[in-house]
Amino acid sequence: MAKELQQIVAMLSSPNVELQCAAAKVLGELGDRAPAVLKGLETLLSSSSGTAKQYALGAIVQLGARDSAPALLPLLKEAEPLRKVAGDALVELGLDALPALESALAGADVPLKLALLPVLGRMRSKDSLAALFDLFLDPDVEVIKRATDTVRERAEAMTEKERAELLARALKFLGQAKVQKSERAHVSAVKVVGATRLLEAASPLLELLDGDRPTGVRMNALLALARLPVDAEASARQFAAVLPLLRDADFANVVTNALAALQRLPVDKKTQKDLVALLDSPHGQVRAFAVRALGALGNDKSAAALLPLVHAPDRRLADEAASALRAQVAFAPAVAAALAVAEDAARAWSLGSVLRAHKDAVGKTEVAGFVKQAVRFLEQGDERWKALVEMLKDVAPEPLRVAVRERGAKLRKAGDLAKAESFLRLLDRDELADAESRYELGVVLLLQSSGEPARPGSDPRSPIPHLSVLLRSGSIPVAKRLRAEKPPLGAAEYAYLGFHFSERQGPERDFGGEMLRVVTQKFPRSQEAKVAKQKLRTEGLEGEARGGGGKE
Repeated sequence: MAKELQQIVAMLSSPNVELQCAAAKVLGELGDRAPAVLKGLETLLSSSSGTAKQYALGAIVQLGARDSAPALLPLLKEAEPLRKVAGDALVELGLDALPALESALAGADVPLKLALLPVLGRMRSKDSLAALFDLFLDPDVEVIKRATDTVRERAEAMTEKERAELLARALKFLGQAKVQKSERAHVSAVKVVGATRLLEAASPLLELLDGDRPTGVRMNALLALARLPVDAEASARQFAAVLPLLRDADFANVVTNALAALQRLPVDKKTQKDLVALLDSPHGQVRAFAVRALGALGNDKSAAALLPLVHAPDRRLADEAASALRAQVAFAPAVAAALAVAEDAARAWSLGSVLRAHKDAVGKTEVAGFVKQAVRFLEQGDERWKALVEMLKDVAPEPLRVAVRERGAKLRKAGDLAKAESFLRLLDRDELADAESRYELGVVLLLQSSGEPARPGSDPRSPIPHLSVLLRSGSIPVAKRLRAEKPPLGAAEYAYLGFHFSERQGPERDFGGEMLRVVTQKFPRSQEAKVAKQKLRTEGLEGEARGGGGKE
């Protein structure tokens, strides 16, 4: 070794830290890996100065001093930032440092193993991966966990080809007898299989689900399956293989993870019978899954299984069943048929609520049948009418409006005013009301109001608000229609309207005046006529004869 080089190496032993650092920097740049140089740098690694240690590390890395790697290992137990610098140095040495790492692992204590793991994780070589797999058999639980997590993290950054190689390595590892005897190593390998996220991993994972396997293995195989991509052909096999696990005795570890794996897969229609059987599961989550899966199939057999559940005592299950039936328009005919024969109001409400979601799929024949039922139930006092009317308001408002209005009109003409009112009140809402229904209800209320003390317009039993709307809109010739009523209205009815409306303005005042004149002309000898004449004089309408009451 040249004299100058010897002098620089000697400076590494100087008590002056700055001189030590300068010497280390120069030696790294000179590139001479003479034994004395490396020994001096390795000695400096044990310095009490963190700065001197960092310069020594930098020089060793710069020299590519593979044989010095063992000297770096103790630094992994140092505090940051020195530990990171040492780790960076070992990673920089790469394959050159690996033999030293493997040798160190063989006799390392737990803290050193944990310190070595991040370094192995950052090395991208196959040999470093092998060293990590070996740690799956370590007696320390934390070492196994950290080694497993390290491999899984590496998998995230791998190409598809590299992940395929990782899958092959993990499966080979699983096949070893010593691994089969260690549940922890078994579980670690299964986690790595899932981390590859490759469809090819599905088959080996499914083989790990049988009841003879340790619980941890089965649980993690299910978790791994849940990470795999979904493929139509492979998914059917997965669904059929995992579904039976929903009956497993271990709910916490097996059933819940089986549900997670199944929920990401399309439903295999061949499992329909098994899904129906799961509706009797003791676990609410399993029953709810079976309901959703049957709903996804959207066929008659599913409908037959789901319809009875819509009014099940278990409200969560009932809601799930209703949601499933609403989600598929293919269920509309079955829901309509069930509603038509619903035995009580509760069932009718449940089924009617579902059918409203499929309003465009309900045929004219079904609508006509529901309208007839609603009318019949209302007359009979059967509470099912409410459910049918609410459903029809969404599904077929016009047929409902016409049928109810016509029935109310017939009941009025037959003299059954109370029942007529009960029908027409159904249309006394903005979404169903029209001019004809307002007129019919107004007349029914008028016939029940005349002869009684005048009711204010705000009284819900008053006919005034209903006729007032028509007079203001001019949509119906109210006065002409009233005069043509059969049987005809009496003096009391005309007087009632005349007194109310003659005190208003515009078309309503004109209509009131006309009603008072009808009283004086048609019933001249009646008491109402005398009072009507006085009212005409009082309101200044005696000489007026303008046509009121809407379009004639």
